[in-house]
Formats: sequence, C-alpha cells, structure tokens
Amino acid sequence: MRPSLHFGLWYLGLAAPTTQTTPAESNCLRKFAEGRRQIVEIGVFQGVNTRNIREIMAEDGCIYAVDPFPTGNLGVSLNQYMAKNHVSSVSRGKVVWVKDISPNAASPKWVPPEKEFDFIFVDGDHSYEAVRIDFDTWVPRLAQKAIMAFHDSYGRNNAGSERFVNEVVTNDNRFRLVERIDSLSVFEFS
Repeated sequence: MRPSLHFGLWYLGLAAPTTQTTPAESNCLRKFAEGRRQIVEIGVFQGVNTRNIREIMAEDGCIYAVDPFPTGNLGVSLNQYMAKNHVSSVSRGKVVWVKDISPNAASPKWVPPEKEFDFIFVDGDHSYEAVRIDFDTWVPRLAQKAIMAFHDSYGRNNAGSERFVNEVVTNDNRFRLVERIDSLSVFEFS
C-alpha cells in the first residue's frame, strides 16, 4: 500500500501504524525493556515498538527515538507524524525525538556525553556497514547488564545485519546471547 494511502486510512481511523517486527519479536522486546530507564531505539518507522517500549519502561525512564524520518513527495514525513501521534498516547516516562541518523544521535547535541543506556534496539539501516556503525557508536554508551537487541539479525539468509551479528557480536566476549526469536537477537552486555 502506498504510504500516503496508508496515512489517509490511519488518519480516518481505518488503519493502525505498522511495524516490520513480528508479534513474537515485539513481545520479546517488551520483556527485555521492562523497567529499563535509559533506552535508545534506532529506527522508529511508525512508532509501534517505541510505544510498546514506553508502556513498560521505568516510570521515570527516557527513550531516545532515533530516525532520520525522510520526507516524502509532500515534503513531510508521514511516518514521523504517525509515530509521534501513536507514541504520545502513552504518558509514561519521556520520549526524546531525534530526527537524525544513529551516529549523529549519540553526539552531545542530543545526548549528554556521560549518559549510559540500559537498553538499545538496533532496527535502522540493516546493511553490514550501518549496523557496524550503530554498534561502534553505541557500545561505549552501554551500562553494565544492558540489553542490546538487533532486528533482522537471524534467519535472514545472511543479510548485512545478520552477518554483522554473527561475525562480530556473537564473538565479542562482552556480549552474551540471551534470546533469539524470529529474526531478533538479544544480547546482554557485561
């Protein structure tokens, strides 16, 4: 379905925001994000997972919702509009909207340099190089016992994100694989 048609149906209340995560993946993310205080989601799309995470994060938690939200033919990002509207229906904690790419989002412009994160969900650009940049950018910001989850990193016929997770993350002794479900891989950082 064309994005503008989906937006129109959503605006009329005839369609819901969409996600590329399966229900099992979304439930897994909720399980590991529950009670977390400092969260980064890389790749927001229409805000389905952002909202889900906001519902169960710590009451005083903060989620940094990172997405460049490219504009379409109308000169606006329909996905950004949908995401902000969808996520605002939950009042728990705080959301910081970061309209930028992941490596820029880690800069002091968006995030205080001393801030550590206890949950990071990588679901932006799924190319090998982009996931490597996300990993290299955010791992230094992880708190001990933090969770780092990667979408499209398992069972995807050697996609870039899957290759990176298999070649790098699973061989990094700071990370322990704690769950895999559908295409989602979840690691704990020590």
